[in-house]
Amino acid sequence: MVGKVSSLMPDIQSNSTAARPLPDQITDYWPTQHWQDHTVLVAVSGGADSVALLRCLSQIAVAAQGRGELAVAHVNHRTRGDQSDFDQHWVGQLSDQLGLQYVTRRLQSPPPTSRQGRGFEGWLRQQRYAALLELAQSAGARFVALGHTRDDQVETILFRILRGTGIAGLTGIPPTRQLGPHVTAVRPMLSAGRREIIQYLQAINQDYLHDEQNELLSIARNRLRHGLLPQLREQYNPNVDEAILQLGKLAAEAQVVLDDFAQSLLDQFVHFEPDGVVRIQTQRIESAPDYLLRTALISIWHKMKWPQREMAYHKWVELAEFVADTSKPGEKPSSISLPGNIRVTRDGDLVLIRVTVQED
Repeated sequence: MVGKVSSLMPDIQSNSTAARPLPDQITDYWPTQHWQDHTVLVAVSGGADSVALLRCLSQIAVAAQGRGELAVAHVNHRTRGDQSDFDQHWVGQLSDQLGLQYVTRRLQSPPPTSRQGRGFEGWLRQQRYAALLELAQSAGARFVALGHTRDDQVETILFRILRGTGIAGLTGIPPTRQLGPHVTAVRPMLSAGRREIIQYLQAINQDYLHDEQNELLSIARNRLRHGLLPQLREQYNPNVDEAILQLGKLAAEAQVVLDDFAQSLLDQFVHFEPDGVVRIQTQRIESAPDYLLRTALISIWHKMKWPQREMAYHKWVELAEFVADTSKPGEKPSSISLPGNIRVTRDGDLVLIRVTVQED
């Protein structure tokens, strides 16, 4: 049904032992002084999480005596027909009620045959962030606030474990993400759970939109949310969420150390040339531990903005072995090709990595 607005969930009751009020949690996570002199664009889908984030930031901005400015952004994915248009209109009405600037962007709708699988989800995410960057730039916003929650973090880490991941993947959703040279995405609700969010919306009598696609068990993340996680809590560990979050925290701490060592390797042995060629002097980098070498190579891809999605684990291993020159004597190739038209060649102790132009 088009235009379905959720009343607040009746099974959520107030809890006297609950954590600090949601606006206070957001302020603890993202202190007001970090953004009060800038414009913040709040990405609002209309769902409970993003609506709660908007209402909290609006409340915090008022308490800060008007320093800083909020604007509201909505990205219409056009994947649910009239419901998508209703969502866009509903968020606009909420923005008007709060007296906030409202900007929106309608994405180009992909063909129905492509609307499935991780590829489609990745396409949507890429298009959404590109749209938010453009909207932030047009609104003069320094920050884009996103409504990811503690539950999203738990689900993301567990989903990556099931799919297969390394230490970097175990760190989960980062609190910030650079969208452009002067625009940073911030996730100030990563310490808040959905139960607290619903309680907050209930307390201020704020409705929100309900996306029925979040209940479809044909979607892997929904099966994890509604099936696997409840089963883990009931049959294995009632505190499994905390255990997963602790794993993510430890992974993040380890990743900081690895990144520092990887950066040291880059500073000593890697040169980024103006022509886009990456040159690696391999005399001593060959002795680096395998995982550290792969971390350094991933950092190169990130710096060069080369595609990483198709660089599966075995591709990183292949690249690291080529750089470290650990292949068997009779199997040592003079070059390898990687996703994204990237060519890696060796000339003695020098490894060159470049994007090649394919001829028609």
